[in-house]
Amino acid sequence: MKIIINKKRIKNLILKINENGDIIVSAPYGIKKEFIESFIEKKQSWIKKSREKVLSRKNNLLKYENNEKITIFENSYNLIIKENKIEHCQIENNNLILYVRDNTFERKKKIFEKFIKELLKNTIYKLTDEISKKTNIYCNEIKIRDMKTRWGSCNVHTKNITYNLKLYSKPIKAIEYVVMHELAHILFPHHQSTFWDFVQQYIPDYKARKELLK
Repeated sequence: MKIIINKKRIKNLILKINENGDIIVSAPYGIKKEFIESFIEKKQSWIKKSREKVLSRKNNLLKYENNEKITIFENSYNLIIKENKIEHCQIENNNLILYVRDNTFERKKKIFEKFIKELLKNTIYKLTDEISKKTNIYCNEIKIRDMKTRWGSCNVHTKNITYNLKLYSKPIKAIEYVVMHELAHILFPHHQSTFWDFVQQYIPDYKARKELLK
């Protein structure tokens, strides 16, 4: 585990854990080394939990091998690899069949992610439509991409929302919470009590759903 300190033109210390489990500290110019070390020491509990979460995700990456188990929206499927000139992916009973031209990791990953991205996008579009009608909050654009640390991100200025591709591995009710969370940011660009009160108004058990994302 490394500790990387980046000096920036900022006012406060910012702590992050990268995909390798290293500690990244963004610090204002002129701040003393002792203060940074004290800050890191006080955050040890958060660092431990965050590192465990990041490294767990890294270790659970798909290998795209025959009979590998894949979870999609809380349902478990057995991965079957078949060579075929027409590349696609489909679900049959308890199997997820991946048709590829060649059995390389890169090819299998590309075809699977294309399939899962479309599946997730359709699910998020449906949830967004339902929640928007209830809350009268609408976004302009929805994007799906592979994100390292966030399940979702909302640009309150453009009203564009980006969701993490890995959400496909979570239950629908957890995804619904993320959609509600990001839409709420259009009205409340913060995490103050008014934001959480608004989320709870529409998803009373949001705390339990939030736990499903860990």
